[in-house]
Amino acid sequence: MNSARGKELKTFEATPDYLFDPRAPKRSAALLPDAKCIVMLRDPVERAYSHYHHNVRLGQESLGFREAIEAEDERLAHDREVLQRDPTEQDSQDRVLHYRRFSYVSRGQYADQISRWFDHYPRDQFLFLMADDLFSRPKETLHTILDFVDLPPWTPAEFRNYSYSSSTASANPAIPHDVRQELEDHFQPFDSRLDDLLDIDISWRNTT
Repeated sequence: MNSARGKELKTFEATPDYLFDPRAPKRSAALLPDAKCIVMLRDPVERAYSHYHHNVRLGQESLGFREAIEAEDERLAHDREVLQRDPTEQDSQDRVLHYRRFSYVSRGQYADQISRWFDHYPRDQFLFLMADDLFSRPKETLHTILDFVDLPPWTPAEFRNYSYSSSTASANPAIPHDVRQELEDHFQPFDSRLDDLLDIDISWRNTT
């Protein structure tokens, strides 16, 4: 917390890479041991598909969705080796580029990532939210966040969706049924571990 003109200020920063990067928890705890951490969890199948189409729109992905998830382990192998060899090494921005860019399935294996953070922060410094709640109940979700960080209730004039780069961008096509089923089967044990770890209602498991 900072202060300016006699008022207390709270600083926020956000990126999905923090949860996924194995170097982040230790570094964060060293710099900000009292930080409050908010984790937004999304259906890992939908998250993977959205991530894929994001890369397609940016011209960073040339494979089809099935081919991309089948190629993930090979694409990430070198970067994982770099991180395992020295997870505290100050890598250049492109050193583990594939690890960040093509981790469609790996990022949805939440339990492993959250466990790393619990090694450095106590559970009560975390707020876990479901993306479905943010999409369907943005006002209530915002108030939950404000309460968690000890700020008074506040509601903006409108809640806009900034997911697309333009207002005319269309939604992604439906995930092929067979690919969805394969991914749901893959994520099932990871979701079970997440449920045991957090003891929360995993909303996407209730709708599949």
